[in-house]
Amino acid sequence: LEQAIQISLETNLDLQSARINPILQDFSLRSFRASYLPSFTGTFRNNNNKSPVTNNILENGISTNITNSQNYTLGMNQNMRWYGGSLGLSFSSGRSITNQPSQSFNPNVSAGFSATYTQRLLANFKIDQTRNNLRTAPIQRHITDLQLQNSIENTKASVRTAYWLLRQRIESIEIQKRTLELAERQLRESQQKVEIGTVAPIDTTQFEVAVANAQTDSLNAEIQWRNAELDFKRLLVNGANDPLYNSTINPTEQPLFALQSVDIQAAVQTALSQRTDLETGKPSIPACEVDDEPS
Repeated sequence: LEQAIQISLETNLDLQSARINPILQDFSLRSFRASYLPSFTGTFRNNNNKSPVTNNILENGISTNITNSQNYTLGMNQNMRWYGGSLGLSFSSGRSITNQPSQSFNPNVSAGFSATYTQRLLANFKIDQTRNNLRTAPIQRHITDLQLQNSIENTKASVRTAYWLLRQRIESIEIQKRTLELAERQLRESQQKVEIGTVAPIDTTQFEVAVANAQTDSLNAEIQWRNAELDFKRLLVNGANDPLYNSTINPTEQPLFALQSVDIQAAVQTALSQRTDLETGKPSIPACEVDDEPS
């Protein structure tokens, strides 16, 4: 039984799917936190312009005007976690050089810096969807952990139930075989009595019916055994290609019967403190309270 439980914990498809949910919640939490990370932007422009001179007197004999300009821009934007504000910083720098002698400053250099802060005053001032998701994501992460634990415990319980049910079906086959053997023996004895003339031939009819019923019950027992074995395999294998799927499973562990006294009050307290389905519902209360907060 313990070996079957270990195999189920490793290969059960439902558990494999449940183990992915906490990982998905971790990625969701990271994406919500990334909303408040600063984003940086940067641009660079280089412009080289050449044009013929239209006034030789002003340009002192230069035949071609050559101007080269470069512009740099850096920016940073970040959403704030407090009251829905956002911060923006920008720095720009430019440099221009030309061969025109009429320019007073050559090269010409410029720079600029700006800072802006945007604050919401009404809508989304206290809470917004992103901040709400950031508050509820850890709660959902805790819930998925409890759901995974609940799935593990349910799988263990299902394996135990299916294990003992399969054991019962196998024992039922043995019982039905003995019932069939007994009915066939009674039929043979009845036929022998007919041959020696101690009973009428019609008296064998009830034994023939008993044999037919025993054969039907034996066939039904085998069908129930196959179904129980298939249900048990579904908890242990990860697909039709699993070698265990085409094998015959024979439970070897024997049930142990022992009388135990049950303290009802202690059992109730244990259930209230340890049942995973109840633990899963408890974190949902603060999550709903956060969702109901006005923005």
